[in-house]
Amino acid sequence: MLEIVGISKKFKNVTALDNINLSFADKGLVAILGESGSGKSTLFNILTGIVKPDGGQVIFNGNTLNEDGKINSQNVFGIIFQDGNLFGGLTVKENLDICCKDAERQNRILKNLGIKKYLNSDVRKISGGELQRVAIARALLDESKILLADEPTGSLDEKNGENVMSILKELSLDKLVIFITHNNEFAEKYADRIIKIHNGTIQEDIQNFASAPPQKSDDDNLSAKLSTDKEETEKKQRNLSFSSLNKFCFNKLKHSFAKSITSIIVFSVLLALIAISAAFLMADCRSEYLKSLRQYDYSELYNDKDMSVFAQKLEGGDMTGLTRYYRFAWVDGMCDKIIVDDTLKDDEIKLGYFTAEAINYRTDTPKYVGDEIDYNGYSFTYKEIVEQTSDSDLININSAVYLNQKTAEKIILNSQIEVRLTHIPESVVVLCDDTLEEGECIIDFGLYYYLAQHNPFYIDLRMKTVEWEISNSGTRLYKKLYTIQSVDNEVEDISVLTLYVSPTDYEEIKVARMFYGYLLKSDDKATIEYWWDRGVDIYNEGFHTYLETQEEWAKAVPYLWLVLIVGIVFSALYMVTLLNHVSATNIRELYILKTLRVGDRSIFSLLVLQSLHVLIFANVLTSVFNIVTKTLIAKSIAFLSLKVAASTAIVFFVSLAITLIVCAIKTKIMNKKFDINKIR
Repeated sequence: MLEIVGISKKFKNVTALDNINLSFADKGLVAILGESGSGKSTLFNILTGIVKPDGGQVIFNGNTLNEDGKINSQNVFGIIFQDGNLFGGLTVKENLDICCKDAERQNRILKNLGIKKYLNSDVRKISGGELQRVAIARALLDESKILLADEPTGSLDEKNGENVMSILKELSLDKLVIFITHNNEFAEKYADRIIKIHNGTIQEDIQNFASAPPQKSDDDNLSAKLSTDKEETEKKQRNLSFSSLNKFCFNKLKHSFAKSITSIIVFSVLLALIAISAAFLMADCRSEYLKSLRQYDYSELYNDKDMSVFAQKLEGGDMTGLTRYYRFAWVDGMCDKIIVDDTLKDDEIKLGYFTAEAINYRTDTPKYVGDEIDYNGYSFTYKEIVEQTSDSDLININSAVYLNQKTAEKIILNSQIEVRLTHIPESVVVLCDDTLEEGECIIDFGLYYYLAQHNPFYIDLRMKTVEWEISNSGTRLYKKLYTIQSVDNEVEDISVLTLYVSPTDYEEIKVARMFYGYLLKSDDKATIEYWWDRGVDIYNEGFHTYLETQEEWAKAVPYLWLVLIVGIVFSALYMVTLLNHVSATNIRELYILKTLRVGDRSIFSLLVLQSLHVLIFANVLTSVFNIVTKTLIAKSIAFLSLKVAASTAIVFFVSLAITLIVCAIKTKIMNKKFDINKIR
């Protein structure tokens, strides 16, 4: 027995229902009549649980319904909507499967309703009357105690309306059937009881003894033929199949393709901001630089600022695979390295490929391996020629000489010292003058003339000051300021640029002149990283470019963080807006599913799948944009390789996680609050 006890409901200042009290028998066809705004639809929504009353209760067999706040949670009502409210894009069978997958029962019910031939038809391709019969079949398969129909004939012509009412009349022989209508003619013709509502109150409640008797079907009534052997209704929540969910979502996508394209483009732009800024933030210039070393035969291990610090960094290190060298230059600039080779004896020498060629070019009698050869005032046996490397301009391995450690140090210490003054490309010879004090210097006439002529803005000779530095291959090694005491203007050969310094400074320059480093094979990445981690520089042709790139990248980091944060904020807002739009466009379908006791898992899956196509396509576009950006960056900025794969993956999984979280929240909210105004 169904009872409505003291039900009241107000919407703002409008009273929709005012203390409604009704009771219903277990069988019969009851019509609830009323004009639009009378309150009959509010009563319908309260019975199904979509609207909570301000006061009163709906009781069935002594149990208060919908106390858990969920729609039709106890499955008392089988609901038939005005226009059927079947799911477009699904077949009749797929719509019925929501309530019951028993093929035998489905066929039996459809046969008795005269629509068995439409079992595998798309519901969008059958007529209104047939559609309403499918809705009735679905309600019957739901195995509810009471059929509740909302304007079941409202969208039908008179003939189909008569057919539907006849079916409801026959079903009422076995169970209670309540239909909401404003059609007085159908109510008076078929209803056993007519309840009229006006302005939220019961205006009339009468028994209709003049109603037409049900039309019997063959040897038994339809209700008996459609009955089941189950005595109690199962209250277990149902879940839609994945294929049904996919069909439903695909159908929605086809009908809102233009809007989806817009959403995809907008969302992909926002995600691209996040992905690109994240890719820049994750960029590892050092790793890319280390990879580039493979194209070089050799790299250099050295420190050009402080030899004592360099020595400390080397101390205790694994020197395996490293070759020591000294920076050195002949007066004619032929060679800039002496490489230590301890396989050589004191009186042996190896020559780089280009050095050997140059010596033979300048010598009347070419020198061959095994001959005696002079080098910087010392005599050696010509041991061999070093094989030419591919990167001759990189560190001039081809223009080096190879000596053992002892001989190399002796030659450098006893060789003439050359330096370069600031802003002067030519070499300056440094000589010792024991008459000078520390910090003093004398420049000859040639140097004086050169400075006065070419560098009047950089070196103020009137103030008698000169700034100079020791330099090898453009690398600054040493720098000091000296006071000019006198100028020797008796030097006739002004092409000789000579600087005289004190014995103390001369020794200091000599030590600095012995700057050393180590060579290593560049494809030995483990060794390179080992020394880099110890703070030692790795130098080759790309080293300075790497440093510049690293510096520019560091400057951009604050702006990248700003773009990342802005992108995340706007993407999150857009995702929430998108999901709200998805739930709003599906609100009627979600309501129908909930009246059929479809579980939260399917509701959640429906929301996710509706959003997923936008999410996936947006991420695909973002990936394409990232790849294009990476290609352009790689061509224009050396060693700045963007981690687009990692950033794209992170963005996708984070956006997916946010989607899942928001959909879960939306699902929970729908259990507590359903906006009826968006449904009607």
